[in-house]
Amino acid sequence: MRRSARCIALVGYFFVLVACAGYRTTVVPRLTVMEEVTDNVFLSSSDPQTDVITSVTPGVTIATTGPTASSSLSYDSTIRDYYETGTKLATLHAVSFNAEKRFSRYSRVALMDTFSYIDDPLTERDPRFTEADGADLPPSETFRRTDVLPFYMNTVNMRFNHDFAPDSSAFFNYTNSILQNDDPTVENNLRNEPSIGLTYWLNPRYGIETRAIYTRADFNLESDPFNEYQWILRFMRRLTRNLDVFMEYRDTVMKMEGTDPDYCVYDWTAGVDYHPSRTTYLALSGGYFYRDQFESSRGGYVVRADMAKEFSRGRVRLSGGTGYRLTVGGEENLGFTEFKEVSAVGEYEFTRRLSGEATASYAINQYNDAAGREDTPLTLGAGLSYRWNPWVLTRVHLAHRSVDSNTPGESYDENRVMFSISVIPPRPYILK
Repeated sequence: MRRSARCIALVGYFFVLVACAGYRTTVVPRLTVMEEVTDNVFLSSSDPQTDVITSVTPGVTIATTGPTASSSLSYDSTIRDYYETGTKLATLHAVSFNAEKRFSRYSRVALMDTFSYIDDPLTERDPRFTEADGADLPPSETFRRTDVLPFYMNTVNMRFNHDFAPDSSAFFNYTNSILQNDDPTVENNLRNEPSIGLTYWLNPRYGIETRAIYTRADFNLESDPFNEYQWILRFMRRLTRNLDVFMEYRDTVMKMEGTDPDYCVYDWTAGVDYHPSRTTYLALSGGYFYRDQFESSRGGYVVRADMAKEFSRGRVRLSGGTGYRLTVGGEENLGFTEFKEVSAVGEYEFTRRLSGEATASYAINQYNDAAGREDTPLTLGAGLSYRWNPWVLTRVHLAHRSVDSNTPGESYDENRVMFSISVIPPRPYILK
């Protein structure tokens, strides 16, 4: 907790420096009241319990902009009451900070810090309709199923970019993430991940892209600490202004500090990147990976697909594929994972006041380091939002989440209905 407090104090210090530079500062306060009904509050496989949850969340965002720098600081505090299963009120917090400093036309540094102290591992995340850029850690694949005990997460990311030629750039990135649980039986973890990268076009048709990533992870219970070294090399051929084809090689070396064996993963893929307009993109690649581990080496296919399209009154994103990843950082650390997954998200404005959204995702996760465990999570969601006036927004959302697992006690089904009222001023208050 102290480490996270120091991180928040650090980003607050940077925010004060930027805000005192005489730039334009705006303030946006907000208030949200939410009522939720769930039929399985603890995500139990054998004893589902219904609960009604009331949340009151005041918040504020302060943003500062100027000719060479910008920053924003958001804070939300939630008071949550569990009518059926809770014995007292829970006070939760969420803080996010973003700042960017442009040293010149070609060089900039960005700083991000997100802190959350929450008791619900299935908190809704805003959908994204653009290609990922920078640190955006995926949600945990494993969830708490025993009690509503709070836990906190903090992620700090710093990224420096320098553009030294048309479409050519170099970067340095550093990410630090912490998970600390109030439940002593759930494993805490600390991860540090520095990385460097280079994109260089030799001429208008041919280019290369390379990245080197180092990850150090430490845990406080049974999981072994590890050092992960990853190197990525991509050769690119530009066919048109909007269409690139590429060949990529990834080399991952995992060094375990304990009883778990070390291993290497070799990944060869080829694909296309297509950006026909500012509102449409398509990325598709496929290949093969091979995991070299003593007495348990194996290989498999890799497919990565992602596309998004924005229309006049809506937008949609589809993604999916098959491949591998490392499942660590949640309630359980399950190691090397082979997966197949698909997801879709869409938004549409029916009228000037009424809009809707829908999400769906399905995956098959095979945890090779967890005695053959296989989970198939399914998530479905749909909602409607109605703006009564420029200040008041109401939203109703239905969600279904389930996991079918071959390991006893890991399967569950949950249905949740959420209704919220938010009060947000239509225009920010200007301080300077």
